[in-house]
Amino acid sequence: MLDIVETSEEVSVDIEAFEIVDYIPKKILLEISQVSGMSSEELVDKIENKYSLDANNYVKIYIGISNFQKLSAEEVELMKELYVAWKLYESLEQEDVSRDKKETLIELLKNINEKDTTDTSSTGTSSSNDLSNDSRYGKICLF
Repeated sequence: MLDIVETSEEVSVDIEAFEIVDYIPKKILLEISQVSGMSSEELVDKIENKYSLDANNYVKIYIGISNFQKLSAEEVELMKELYVAWKLYESLEQEDVSRDKKETLIELLKNINEKDTTDTSSTGTSSSNDLSNDSRYGKICLF
């Protein structure tokens, strides 16, 4: 979790640096940057390096490495984005949004586990884990 402590220091904020993290609203990133005292570059670096690794580890632990390796690049990116959004909103104490991101991520991970269970128990043919067409969890929108 981000260490957020209120600071009276001015921080260097470059809105353009937030373009890398285009799935989180710039307003949220700006608020986190100002409240935490991190520059925009530091915040983006923390998101891209620490949270991305944390997200991959979380997903690997939840669904297993073999299932993780079966995911498409788009699915891995979606999981990462949900995890990062969950953690950032949690750090801002926006509990409703944070809970929604976490629950969506958990449901997607459960779906992958269920698909793997049914795939291995079927005739041996493996269906795609493409979650982009799975409408059971509502529309997943990028910010």
